[in-house]
Amino acid sequence: MPQTSVVDLNDVGEGEVQSTAELSQLLQLYGGFPSSLFVRQEVKMVWGILCNNYIGSSPPNNAYVLVGSPGVGKSALLVLFCCYLATHHDYNIYLARSLKHAGRTSSPHVLLCFRGKEVTAYPDCRPHHMEALWATFRTEHVHNLKFLIVGDGYRQANFESGQLDFFNTCNLLSTSAQYRLTEDSNHKLLGVPAWSFQSIQAMARAFGTLEVDELYAYSGGSVRAFTRDPFDLKMRTILQCNSVTAHTSVALRECISGLLDQGIDIMRRLFICNVNREESYVNPNRWLYCVDSTIVLKELAAKATLESFVNNGRDFAIEINNTDYVQTLKELLVQQMEYTVHPDDLKLILAKNDDDNWLQQNSGVVEALKRGVATNVVKKVLAKPQMIGSYEIRALGVPTEGSRGNIHVLVVVPPKEWGDVRPSKAREGEVQSTAELSQLLQLYG
Repeated sequence: MPQTSVVDLNDVGEGEVQSTAELSQLLQLYGGFPSSLFVRQEVKMVWGILCNNYIGSSPPNNAYVLVGSPGVGKSALLVLFCCYLATHHDYNIYLARSLKHAGRTSSPHVLLCFRGKEVTAYPDCRPHHMEALWATFRTEHVHNLKFLIVGDGYRQANFESGQLDFFNTCNLLSTSAQYRLTEDSNHKLLGVPAWSFQSIQAMARAFGTLEVDELYAYSGGSVRAFTRDPFDLKMRTILQCNSVTAHTSVALRECISGLLDQGIDIMRRLFICNVNREESYVNPNRWLYCVDSTIVLKELAAKATLESFVNNGRDFAIEINNTDYVQTLKELLVQQMEYTVHPDDLKLILAKNDDDNWLQQNSGVVEALKRGVATNVVKKVLAKPQMIGSYEIRALGVPTEGSRGNIHVLVVVPPKEWGDVRPSKAREGEVQSTAELSQLLQLYG
């Protein structure tokens, strides 16, 4: 690999477009590489941290794990840095890349073995081959202080056991924001933040892209998503939103960092509070997780439908300020039903009894509903108005235990839709008024 094909980002100004066409051509069959890079401030900061750690310190002071949201440039940064160390500083590097190919049941692997400027490449490597090549390469360079094991695109679960477990001792790794350090880990996290709107805007100007606001509303801070075909970007975003579970929806809205392997990072971005300070990049306490796509936020709001805000036992109010919210809930309910019904035929009624408490899933009243029996409590609930737009719920005090932050809804289905699932002991009059009373849907929590 010629030294001239690899740039030192320390020599590139912030906001400049750097051609990497030669490197892109060389890596075309080995995981690929962009033909040009827009160099933002955050990338220069991470590059500087990597240089200070790996150059002039053998062995390096820290074994870094680059973490961040998908599509922010972690892989490009890591691969460029490996090529730079090898060609400019004569490093020996075992670089494995996990590739995501459509239609493949398992991810293929690409292996690049750098011996300074000399590179041996393996375009489609299997795990047992990788393990054998790693053992050979390690033996060859066991006394060489300029020797690094590097992984690109691997999830933590990939190398916790099995043939890839040697990555536990890697010197540098790029992975998702879900990576968690174990107590005995020698690694240190290094955050690669998502793209701010200002950075996306500057890049778009540099490449002549005009529809910045509309595209960013879908992509957020993922430059990979932003540069997709607009139609493809919009369809992907909507499909991702439709696949969100209730649990993941809450985590996304409340910026919870858990839910491993739930696809949460596709819609949520990792940002750094102060991008001007190096210590912020290596301190997870200075990181922020948030949903920055306005389209995703709107979709999540529609899924949430109702939210309750309870504050120290005082009054709380929930406003259904959009008729579409109720309609969205009906459509989601229909998807879960065992029989066909039009969403407009459903009636949704707040399941609150006369003492202003929610009906509980494990209560005797609900157990009776499961048997098709409507008690007087249920009949009183059914006599109340159904939920429509601009409906406000107000209650005094904190809800009963088990309902904190939840809204319970009674779902009434037309009797003609019951078919074979009609309770055998229920009288026809009860079925008409209490159809699909086997569930009290918890919309939030």
